[in-house]
Amino acid sequence: MALPTAWLGTSLGSILTISLSIPENDLRKANVVQAAPTGAMFRLKGSILSMSLLDCNGALIPYSFESWREDSKDGKEKRERTPTKTSSTKMSPTNPDGLCDRQFIAIASEKQAGVFALPSQNCVYRKKLVDFDFIVKAEIISMKGRDSVCLICYASNGHLMVFTLPSLKPLLEIDFLPLADLRSNIV
Repeated sequence: MALPTAWLGTSLGSILTISLSIPENDLRKANVVQAAPTGAMFRLKGSILSMSLLDCNGALIPYSFESWREDSKDGKEKRERTPTKTSSTKMSPTNPDGLCDRQFIAIASEKQAGVFALPSQNCVYRKKLVDFDFIVKAEIISMKGRDSVCLICYASNGHLMVFTLPSLKPLLEIDFLPLADLRSNIV
């Protein structure tokens, strides 16, 4: 039986995996949750901004949680919470033959992106994203209507960059708005 894990990204560019041992429902009040590092560690340059799991075909494996938001504007009137999206997330296909036994973790930092094979932890793709600037925001998304997963990065120099996953091949790079201009428009 596989234990649940927590993946922790640090500001120093490391990803630590923590194995969680959760007692059965009837024993949760008497026993504690045990957490132990698994020894697996991934490193990139710069702070970790985003990470996602991909199946062996490169399809995004959906998160096992759902984001929530407050219904009322001030949050005091009504304490009921509403899901921010529907549960129509596309699940990755499974291979009944067992030929597809590995997954990938795609990680983006302020300077680099990397794709690592799991469970072997080998780095299969690594890409330097910027030379002198830094990545402000990085997201791994699944394109609607397609079975393609992309890494989208917004750099401090104003460039928007899109890369394929898991291969990290560049798809698009365009000028958008430099971070300095964006900040001056907000103030």
